[in-house]
Amino acid sequence: PITRSLLVKRHSSRDPAQKVEADRTLFVTHLDNFVTEAQLSRCFAAAFGLVEKVELKSVEKKAPKAEQRADKVRLHVNFARVVFKDGASVDKALDAADGRISGAAVLPLPMSALREQVKAEKSLYRDAVELRQEIDEWMAGYDARQDEKRRLARESAMVDEDGFTKVVSGITRTADGFSIRSVRR
Repeated sequence: PITRSLLVKRHSSRDPAQKVEADRTLFVTHLDNFVTEAQLSRCFAAAFGLVEKVELKSVEKKAPKAEQRADKVRLHVNFARVVFKDGASVDKALDAADGRISGAAVLPLPMSALREQVKAEKSLYRDAVELRQEIDEWMAGYDARQDEKRRLARESAMVDEDGFTKVVSGITRTADGFSIRSVRR
């Protein structure tokens, strides 16, 4: 499962018109781009109490690094104001925001994001039958290469007509167990 931590705090406003509902308002940030006001409303209403309204806002920020700014990288910060019908709901939400994952408040991913995630996870792993076949073929080839190396090693340890062991290159093993190392010039 994918989890995302939302940052929440009691909303405090400088605007006198919003001061009336400030004790019932929760400021939420660290939201993903796909989250909608309806999803936030359902999520917080199901977990903490009735929601009067949700105001979702997205602000573009300057990229923190000069290279990113030169590349025209755009960063968006998404946040929301969740106004509950009751001030006790804000307290419940703040009590739940102690670093533990709250199973009561779940924001669903959009179907397109879920499909992309499933497709990405499937692409990480190869088909088991194809993988097994490829491994079996590679191992058969490996065994054949090792057998060929052993055969060449036996042939390279041949004795010529004068009774001397022929040393080709590398290490040659004689029939009686001696190892002869060749020297490169």
